[in-house]
Amino acid sequence: MMAPKARYLDARFGPALKKTFSSALAAFIHKEFPHMGGPIVVDLFVKRLETMVREFFPPTSCLKMGQILWFAVAKEEKPCYGKTMDRTKVVPVILTLVSHQDIKSRIDGLPWAKIRRQVIARLCQEAYEQGGVLAVADLALLNQMTIAPVSRHLRAYQEENDCILPYRGTVHDMGRAITHKAQICKKRVIEKKSVSETAKETHHTPEAVQRYEVNLNRVLFCLQKGLNIEESSFVTKISKNLVIEYQNIGQEIDKAKQQGDIDFDELPF
Repeated sequence: MMAPKARYLDARFGPALKKTFSSALAAFIHKEFPHMGGPIVVDLFVKRLETMVREFFPPTSCLKMGQILWFAVAKEEKPCYGKTMDRTKVVPVILTLVSHQDIKSRIDGLPWAKIRRQVIARLCQEAYEQGGVLAVADLALLNQMTIAPVSRHLRAYQEENDCILPYRGTVHDMGRAITHKAQICKKRVIEKKSVSETAKETHHTPEAVQRYEVNLNRVLFCLQKGLNIEESSFVTKISKNLVIEYQNIGQEIDKAKQQGDIDFDELPF
C-alpha cells in the first residue's frame, strides 16, 4: 500500500513518465489500428519500431568527419526474380567517403583515379563488415559518378589486387559481375583451395562456390564432347554469355597447365 503522499505524488507527476516516443506510438496504434492485437502485441511492435529507429537514425555524434549514413541491402538477403526493394531487407551502415588517407594520398600526388578506386573498395568493405552490400548504383550515387566508370574502377581494382570486392554483383550474384566466377574457379582448380577457404576469401557461400565449380565442369565437358556454345547452353541450362565465360576460364586453366602450374590429372573433368 502506498502512503497517501506517495499516491498523491504518483498521480500528480506519474503521467510525465508516459510522455515518451513509446507511449505516443502505442496510443497511435490503439487509435488507428484497434484490431492489431492486445497490449502485449502492441508492446512488442513498439519495441521493434524503437529498435529500428535507433538503427536507422543514429545520433550524428557517431559520425566522424567524412562519414555518411547509408542504407545497404542485408548481405544475407537472397535475391529472386521480381523482388522489389520495398520487400528487401536493408541495414544502416556508416561509410567513409573521405578519409585522412585519401587526403594524404592526394598530397603525395596519387592520381584521382587511383584514389577513387581505393574509396570504392573501402565503401564495399565497410558496408560488408556491417552486414550490408552496396549495389553499383549505390557506389555511383555516393561518388557522384555514372554507372560505367564505377564498374571500370571495380574491375580495375579487383584485377590490380587479385581480389573480389563484396558488392551486390558478387555477393548476390547479380548483374554482369562475372569476374568473380573466374576467381572462384581459379582458387578451386589452380590454387587447390578448399571450398570453405574459397568461400571466405571471395565473400560467397560454400554452396555458391560449389555451384560455380559444377557449372564449369558441365560446360567444359560439353565443349570437350564437341558441342558448340548454343548446344552447351541448351544442355546445361546456362546462358550463352556464361557458357562463353566458363569457356574462357577453361582456356586459362589450359594455359596454367602448359606452364606447369597445375596437375591436369587432378582436374575433376
